[in-house]
Amino acid sequence: MSMDVDTRRMNGDLLPEKVLEQILKANLCIDVDLFNDVSDDAFAKFEESSAAYVAVCRSWSRVAIPWLYETAIVRSTSQARVLANTLEKNPELGCYMKKLRVEGGYGQYMLTILKRTPNISHLSLSMDIWDPDTTEGLCSGLSLINPSCLALRDTGVCKGNEVVKKLVGALDVALVEWKNLTVFVSPYIDNAGCAGDVIASMSVFRRLQTVVVRNKRGAQWAYSNFIPCPLKSVRVMAPPTGKEDMGNDRLQALLTYDMAPDAPVIETIIPRKSRRFVPMAGQTEQLQDYIWSRILYFALEVEERRDGLYRNNYQKTGPSAYGYRQRVDPLLVSTRFLRLGIPHFYDTLLVPSRDDILEQYFPSYLYVEHLTARQIGTVSRFSMPQIAIPDTMISSLARSSGRTLVDLGLNLGHHNTINALELEQLPQLRVLRLRGHVRAGPVGEFRPHMLPRLEKLCVNGATNSFAQAVARMSLPCLSSLTFVFPATSPIKPGISGAEAAQSLLADVLKIHGDKLTQLTVNSFDIVSGATIDDCPKLEKIYLLLGPGMRPPRLGLLAPPRKNHLQLINIVLLPDLPPDYPLPVWFGSADSSSRRRPRALISPCPAAEWSDFLTQLDAATRTLLALQQVTFAWLAWPTTERDIAAEPWLPEHKILEALKVKLVDKNGKCWRARLI
Repeated sequence: MSMDVDTRRMNGDLLPEKVLEQILKANLCIDVDLFNDVSDDAFAKFEESSAAYVAVCRSWSRVAIPWLYETAIVRSTSQARVLANTLEKNPELGCYMKKLRVEGGYGQYMLTILKRTPNISHLSLSMDIWDPDTTEGLCSGLSLINPSCLALRDTGVCKGNEVVKKLVGALDVALVEWKNLTVFVSPYIDNAGCAGDVIASMSVFRRLQTVVVRNKRGAQWAYSNFIPCPLKSVRVMAPPTGKEDMGNDRLQALLTYDMAPDAPVIETIIPRKSRRFVPMAGQTEQLQDYIWSRILYFALEVEERRDGLYRNNYQKTGPSAYGYRQRVDPLLVSTRFLRLGIPHFYDTLLVPSRDDILEQYFPSYLYVEHLTARQIGTVSRFSMPQIAIPDTMISSLARSSGRTLVDLGLNLGHHNTINALELEQLPQLRVLRLRGHVRAGPVGEFRPHMLPRLEKLCVNGATNSFAQAVARMSLPCLSSLTFVFPATSPIKPGISGAEAAQSLLADVLKIHGDKLTQLTVNSFDIVSGATIDDCPKLEKIYLLLGPGMRPPRLGLLAPPRKNHLQLINIVLLPDLPPDYPLPVWFGSADSSSRRRPRALISPCPAAEWSDFLTQLDAATRTLLALQQVTFAWLAWPTTERDIAAEPWLPEHKILEALKVKLVDKNGKCWRARLI
């Protein structure tokens, strides 16, 4: 009996079909506004296909198929071919289809699709069609359907293209028979782009009742072109920007807007009428100090400023600005607020540029060392990555805030050095980030007990002396190491920069490699086998490719003397960013950017990257835990045309066979959905 129940549970039979239908409907149905989106990447998602729901079990397949085939998004010739073949073999599936979005021409396959989908009510077409794509099938099949809604996408880049002209002509002819067409989703603002004849025909046939536009200007253009039509609404896909005066009473009456979500209502706190009211009167001074200190902790945005230290969110405008005046006002309320707020005020100091020094922290134009030498004894995080520090800066910080500093980022420039005495005064330091010409004082003065709590050490511009100093310290808590040597200048006399860097890196890793879980180095600083063998706990390695953008030599990284069981991710970076603080390197992950992503292969020949992908075969034989390789400076191309322009992409088949994922800067795995 229990076996039957387990079998039914595995098959999904215990879930009532009504409930299952609602679950699958919510996951498979595509919102009409998203379907009509005129952008080119609305459906450019490198995610698992929704068809996976059908493969769960028979009951899921039975319930999911109608919702799966209700909407079809065709973004490439291969997708059109697969859909056409599926509808040919299973004609009943075409009856489910009500919405069809076509982002190209896709040849004769579109004729087969339109023949098998008589119930299309929403049709979305693109006017951006590039050679050698063709529209013969699409043009021939338009007369076979009778949609109620037509959406166009037209950026104007293919205006004058012959295949686009043929599509416009076929649309113009089909409009004669499209008597159900009452809704038009327009991409146009002030002209009809490629579809001038189509717009004129829709106006002549007088069937449109609803026009959907992008903004106010688009509404005015649409109304002027469709005056003869019995319009009931002109919908603007944006919230109103205030009192909208369209200059036309009829248009004003027809307008509807997509309203922005209501802002949360904050209840107004009415102050007491008595002016003698004292908060927490009668409570102990200790309790009052504790409560007011916590209030000031949030009022002075301590957590936000700590987060901004890594994310570079310090802006001069906006609600998250961390300006001097904005944060000093609470300290002026009372002597209690001043006493309790000073530690929070100086908790985190970021000095990104010289202008910010003067504007945010030093209104009386004091130098940094003067400020740190005064009353700041509570700084826990200090970052000054862009400006070379004054000569006495490190010693001033160590004296005034050495017992509280947990995160320190400095630009040493070309003349400053790190001395053992200064590091010895930083017993709580957990993160140390240095850039410039990073030199150490007398190496013999560095002792194993220094920096006992250091977890992350990030050095961009290490020298021979500093590498030797790091090797002399035990650093028992160290788990993340960034050690980047100068790419050109020699580090040791008489030895090339590359050879010296390899030797110094090997020395550092022999001492600290067994503790590391994350490592960042120049790809050309890797010594064959030693890097991995000395880091048995390493889970992620960042390899800086340098100006030539040449792939790393996996032959040096991969063949250790024994199998590596921990390394999961190899991240390839073009170089450390100019704003440097670490560990955030990846830049913006904004998927809404319309800019063409930077090509992977430039300026390095594509053949070298093909060889790199081939080398992964040998690498995975010893890197047993390797799951992905991340290209941290590019986003995957999202259209069939852009993919064709990347000659190295067909090599993804090697990775799929090895089960190694290829990941872009947005964390998206490459999927061969469009090829």
